[in-house]
Amino acid sequence: MSSLKETLRDIKHEVLLTIDEDDLAETNRTAILARVAIAALKRLEIAAKENERDAGSHAIARNARKSLQRLAIAPGESLSTTDPHLNPPGKPEETENRKKPRREAPNADETRQTGWDMGQYATANAFDGDAAKQAKFSRLMGGAKKRPVDGDPSDRVGSSHRPISSSPPPPSHPLNATLHPTKAADAQTMKRIQHDLEVQFDVSVHHKGKKGLGA
Repeated sequence: MSSLKETLRDIKHEVLLTIDEDDLAETNRTAILARVAIAALKRLEIAAKENERDAGSHAIARNARKSLQRLAIAPGESLSTTDPHLNPPGKPEETENRKKPRREAPNADETRQTGWDMGQYATANAFDGDAAKQAKFSRLMGGAKKRPVDGDPSDRVGSSHRPISSSPPPPSHPLNATLHPTKAADAQTMKRIQHDLEVQFDVSVHHKGKKGLGA
């Protein structure tokens, strides 16, 4: 078991190894204290990892060490340094913009303008404005032709040199070869249908109950 003096001496020696003598005078007090804390937390991680019953302390020490990394940057250094305290071996170097912002999904209006030919399913509310879902559904139904965008005659799959025609797709188009012009129900229509079904169900249950009583 290491004594207090031995532990402090080892931490001091380890911190001095991470800072050059020329940079030591220019390093501020906050950075020095942060490096001392990181070295101590690193040793706490190792000790907690060796003790299988102390997994909670290992996670706490690891999170605390990572939160102090930005305070331990010496002049002329960055988080991409090879300092083992800032970037432990076997782990990727941390960067300020490590995660790219997620791209927002297009809304329903944008999808209708630049999406796929959905035929009678254009009014369906089952895609939630997801262009990928619409494209997959269109391909499964055999209608993988994309609608041309105004001013962009090359936005039609497989026909980049054909002029844009304002006429609707021919009847042979899989999604338009329907026997009736009925469109898929939108959200408002689905609510009305659901309400009508509930009313009919209640009336049927009430009527059946009266017949059961001999009415």
